[in-house]
Amino acid sequence: MKNNITQVKLLDLSRNPVETKISIDKCFSGAQAELISKKDWKRLNLLGLLKAVRGIHSDAFVIAVDDFAAIQDEMLFTLLGIMASSRQFMFLEICSGKTKQITRLGFCFKHLPLLLLNLISTLLFSVLFVTFTLMFRCLLWIQRKPINRHYDLSGTFNKIAYLKTDMAVNIRAGGSITHTRGVIKGFRDNGKNILVLSNEDAQWLSFEDIPVIVLKRTRLFSFFRETERMVNGIFFAFRAIPVFRKFQPEVIYQRQCPFDLSGLMLSLWFSIPLILESNNSDVKGTYWDRLRFKKVCALVERTLMFGSSVIVTISEPMREILCELQYPSHKIHVLYNGVDCFRFNTCDQQHLAKSIREELGVDKDDILVGFIGTFGQWHGIPTLTETIIETLSRNRHLKYVLIGDGELKPDAERQIHESGFKDKVIFTGLLAADAVGAYLAACDILVSPHSKSPDGRKFFGSPTKLFEYMAANRAIVASDLDQIGEILEHGRTALLVEPNNSKELTLAIEKLAKDDVLRVSMANEARSEVEKKYTWKKNVQQVIALMEKS
Repeated sequence: MKNNITQVKLLDLSRNPVETKISIDKCFSGAQAELISKKDWKRLNLLGLLKAVRGIHSDAFVIAVDDFAAIQDEMLFTLLGIMASSRQFMFLEICSGKTKQITRLGFCFKHLPLLLLNLISTLLFSVLFVTFTLMFRCLLWIQRKPINRHYDLSGTFNKIAYLKTDMAVNIRAGGSITHTRGVIKGFRDNGKNILVLSNEDAQWLSFEDIPVIVLKRTRLFSFFRETERMVNGIFFAFRAIPVFRKFQPEVIYQRQCPFDLSGLMLSLWFSIPLILESNNSDVKGTYWDRLRFKKVCALVERTLMFGSSVIVTISEPMREILCELQYPSHKIHVLYNGVDCFRFNTCDQQHLAKSIREELGVDKDDILVGFIGTFGQWHGIPTLTETIIETLSRNRHLKYVLIGDGELKPDAERQIHESGFKDKVIFTGLLAADAVGAYLAACDILVSPHSKSPDGRKFFGSPTKLFEYMAANRAIVASDLDQIGEILEHGRTALLVEPNNSKELTLAIEKLAKDDVLRVSMANEARSEVEKKYTWKKNVQQVIALMEKS
């Protein structure tokens, strides 16, 4: 046992709780580890957070991260850790199992001076960044006519540079990965010569026939993660200049990132159009994290919107949000998400599905209901949990497999275990993207119980899993919620239920479980529909058409 530590309080900031548990067990063998709820901490104001930290009494307060080089808000977390009422404070790197202990004495003489210097320099940089952005706005006003003419893009284009500049590194699964890979491959499948520039050497971003150039991330002025994103975008743009000179792209495509001006800088530098993919509005508050420097973020977002040649977004509600902010509506176009149909319902996956059902303990007569998601509020986890308990209490041949992780997963696991049905519900945790298809093929029914927004806003998302469900050729039960209800047709491609209504969800699952013919019919219709309308190739064809129509 490390340094006689018997009790550990753990704040897990990593993206894989399973690996965190393994690392904790190895590093603090025999110690009792208590997990601190990130969900509860996010709701606290500054005074509440300080009170919560002071209330941490243990042998060690541990903050788990994927790797030391990618910690965001490290200075702030260090300050919080030192204030905890624990004997020791340390960061744990789960990829290596290494720890970085910070003592109060060491903090005072080493970390505190650096912290103060970083804070002062960060605040000074933020002022310079605002000045820089305002200068950019003036330049955009001067260049407004060429931008509105798409920088004189003539008819067609062939070379495109895709920028992956977000600071959310070490993500291994989720809709953002699916969307990024889908768009990149969509350009390739439409005959375009595409080059990817990324600030992360991510394994999921590697392609056999698409070059990827990794540009080193910049971690200056990192007291706040927001200022780190500001400076990273600027340095990314300058590092990309020699690459652009060699590749000579005709178009830039970038997924919008908070505080990031890199795509617009390169667009103006080389006088080529920028396609901006905007899946949220930080100004309107659709960004999921608590945001600092909101006015600066609003300035950057407005600058991006007016400087882009074309803006694509994932849903009509999202387009309405952008138009409400008085961004140029003629530039904003709705393009639903899509799927690579060839990655789902394959012969290999059908073969693997049989083995997966055996491993999960699913009998021949059992009906396996599947869910994949990040276990967030908008995924309808409370409603799904209630439905699982209700259906299992009435149907002995039902079983569930829940794929993914997130804030609400511990609550769901606890409720299901307390109900006595833990043997009939399998939580797989995160799966590699290549493994998802086989698990979906192992299911008989797939559920997408998205919930209404707590503040009453329209559902602005476009769930990538919805299209994957359709491509998997399995019967679907989903919430009749904005875009989901537009894509799926009740009674033909899916059974649609009222959001947040566990009774309707229960009845729909039970109806499909009892009707083999209906399951097969709906599955085939959904697969046919997604092949006709919602492949990534067709999605990107629309993007190309928007640029080439001029």
